[in-house]
Amino acid sequence: YDQDIRFDPMNTVNKLSPLEDAYDEDGNIIELVNNGKTVNPLLDTQNGNYQNNQSTSRVFSSAYLEIKPVSSLSFRSIVGVTNTNTRQGIFAGQLSMQQNNTQARTQYANVTTLSINLENILTFRKSFNNQHNLTVTGIQSLLRNKGETHQSSGLNQLLSSQGFYG
Repeated sequence: YDQDIRFDPMNTVNKLSPLEDAYDEDGNIIELVNNGKTVNPLLDTQNGNYQNNQSTSRVFSSAYLEIKPVSSLSFRSIVGVTNTNTRQGIFAGQLSMQQNNTQARTQYANVTTLSINLENILTFRKSFNNQHNLTVTGIQSLLRNKGETHQSSGLNQLLSSQGFYG
């Protein structure tokens, strides 16, 4: 799945006066509000000023094998594998809420994870005189998780059109 994540504007908006203008008389967004101390939260909606995109692909798979060598004994083995790849790219321009009139920032990360779950179940069932039942079960589990993260970041990116690929 692919999702765009927005920096929460409420923390900034709650600190602004409701009487302050967000736009000038020509209909353009005023860049700095609150007497020039705060970036206008509306700037994050402008193309290229703020991007936070996360793309995730995930594969879930499982299989099982059941063997009954005799009528009273069964063995079941279940294996599950999950492979996840996530890419997250962030570009916060100088006039974004996150940077608040400081240097533009770019961040890029790739995360790969592999999870394996193995379950083995051995069951013995026996009836005696059609009145008593005995069931004995043995269970063994193995969990393995492996992850890798590659990350880079930079400051003062000159061209906002490059986004987080800059």
